[in-house]
Amino acid sequence: MSRPQSTGQTALDRSSHAPGEARRRLGAEEQRAWATLGGPPWPWALAALLAASPAAALPPLSASFGYSADVVSTRSFDFVSETDHLPRPVASVGYRLELQRGAVDVELAFSGGGTAAPSHQTMDATLGLVSLEAAVTYRHSLFAHLEPYLRLSGGPGWATLTVQTGGVALHQTVVNPSATALLGASVPFQLGEGSGVALVLDAGVGYSVRPGYRFDALRADPPPHPTGDELAAAPLSLGRLDLSGIAFRLGLGLRL
Repeated sequence: MSRPQSTGQTALDRSSHAPGEARRRLGAEEQRAWATLGGPPWPWALAALLAASPAAALPPLSASFGYSADVVSTRSFDFVSETDHLPRPVASVGYRLELQRGAVDVELAFSGGGTAAPSHQTMDATLGLVSLEAAVTYRHSLFAHLEPYLRLSGGPGWATLTVQTGGVALHQTVVNPSATALLGASVPFQLGEGSGVALVLDAGVGYSVRPGYRFDALRADPPPHPTGDELAAAPLSLGRLDLSGIAFRLGLGLRL
């Protein structure tokens, strides 16, 4: 009685090939399904990939530099601006506190800027605003590279109004508190694996509340060498300047 010829494959060999054949059959069926549906849903696939990517813990220390601006549409602001914009570069340092859900950034920010405009064809007005603010920002990571946030900040603001008239400069500085609330999002990127440094892009929009700055005592600087014969000039009063408005913020920062 002749023995059946061996195929050279054991049962273990045949079982190791079975998953590969199953995968090929599944791949072919999947391709036919996508062809029927008109192709794979790339936006949904990309969103699923981002959602599956874990958000790496960012370094705690941060330093950022950016651009902030307020859109002030009050009538009094027209005295110092022709565009209703008050641009202010801003620099900040902060520290990140990780929570069970999300993270909190505690920041100290400094900003300064201004605007100018001719007024009534008889004088030029210039406004400068310097602010020192403490800020608290709550961030929650949605994807590996997206962090929506709510930012609350407040602190003193020094506004200086200067008016040039008749070859004489009159000015006054007024200090008032301010508060700003922003909603925005940050996009962090690790700079090299294991480098401990992250680049963060930031954008936000909200509203700034600044009580009216009252400029009622603009004076000229005293002469450097007074002779005692100068006539005392009455201070110039221009009234109240409201600087509340919509706030924008764009930033680029590093986390160390």
